[in-house]
Amino acid sequence: MQRRTLFLIIAALLLISMLFSQGNVMTDQCVNGACVIHAKTSPVAVLIGMAMLILIVSFKRKSFEPLDGRVKLRTRIGAFLIDLFTASAIVGPLTALPMLGYAALVSGPFMWAIESIAPSPFDHLVAVALVISGFIGLFAYFLVPVARGNQTPGQYILGYRVEANGLGRPNWFVLGLSAFVGVVTWPISLLLASRRDDREFWWSAKSGLRAVPLARKV
Repeated sequence: MQRRTLFLIIAALLLISMLFSQGNVMTDQCVNGACVIHAKTSPVAVLIGMAMLILIVSFKRKSFEPLDGRVKLRTRIGAFLIDLFTASAIVGPLTALPMLGYAALVSGPFMWAIESIAPSPFDHLVAVALVISGFIGLFAYFLVPVARGNQTPGQYILGYRVEANGLGRPNWFVLGLSAFVGVVTWPISLLLASRRDDREFWWSAKSGLRAVPLARKV
């Protein structure tokens, strides 16, 4: 699939989701002893999430030749934002939907939004399991393509890949946790990357990875 084609399809799906869905929520919060489980999605969000998942899993990447040089920070940031919005559009509704189905099974008719102010211990267990599965889904979206030698959709669209630098095999679990910390502390991460000659993020460099610019084969 062409880069531009993939970008336009993802952008169109995200736009439809923004315009016609009511957002996605899957939380389990306790404050001062009061616990609330909140789950919300919509038919449009679920359909978009499923369509996006099928697209991401099935699209075929064209072959590219590596280029000399470094990948610019703004390119890395752009790819991350594309991937973050895409992953959220997949994980959000597909995490909230099972909670809504469970609530309907336990308490009555199916609704696209619930707020449980007196959840049982098993309700908490289901909600926490779904929240954790959502985080696992996000990690898998970003890490599985790289671990398999492929690109995330954002990397593919913006023309680079992340690969091992030949100094050893990355510990993907540690890399995932480090990347999460790096994203949460993004101002520091950007500052540190901007001071490196290769513009590499600290968690990638620490794990023996590097970003390589690519050009399409002709």
